[in-house]
Amino acid sequence: MKLANPSQMPVFIVADTFNRVVFCSQGYTIGMGEQLEKVAKMLETGK
Repeated sequence: MKLANPSQMPVFIVADTFNRVVFCSQGYTIGMGEQLEKVAKMLETGK
């Protein structure tokens, strides 16, 4: 996977069971927990 800035940490990647990346974020972000929670709920419901 090509990242915009490979030295910027942390890196959060969420992928589904079909090896598709559904969420990617680099660096520290305010509200990251809420973003990850929203992605997880979307994966659970399939929407």
